[in-house]
Amino acid sequence: MDSGKRLAMLVLAVAATGCSFKLPAGYVKVDAQRDYKLRGVSAEGSVFALRVENNPDNGELAFWDKALQRQLVELRGYELVQRSDVTSDRGRAGVELLLGYERDGVAYTYLTTFFVKGKQLYVFESAGVKDQVADDLPEIRKTIAGWSGL
Repeated sequence: MDSGKRLAMLVLAVAATGCSFKLPAGYVKVDAQRDYKLRGVSAEGSVFALRVENNPDNGELAFWDKALQRQLVELRGYELVQRSDVTSDRGRAGVELLLGYERDGVAYTYLTTFFVKGKQLYVFESAGVKDQVADDLPEIRKTIAGWSGL
């Protein structure tokens, strides 16, 4: 299928479900890279993104919670700062992982929040210099909770 037909199908699917891709205040949309559906950056260089993964076996939220923590903490070396159960404005349960890491003497924050919806895993990610992301966290959390696709 050519890219024009795929884009038309995506637009129709989004319109049919009423989903809108929204960024937190202070972020501007940039071209989505790799497997991202949405990607934005702040003036300070923090990133906000959404990717949607297949959940072919209808994995439960608890499965993804354990799998993603293992991947990020045990295998990739992030420090788990906080884990929280979250709920979208539409009542969908999710998990938020607030992680930290240091590179070249600079402290960074990586936030990932994920929700299972049928055969889809919605993964929101935000990362940047720790102090800058800390200022953005309330708006980021508000945007994730209010995203219409959940």
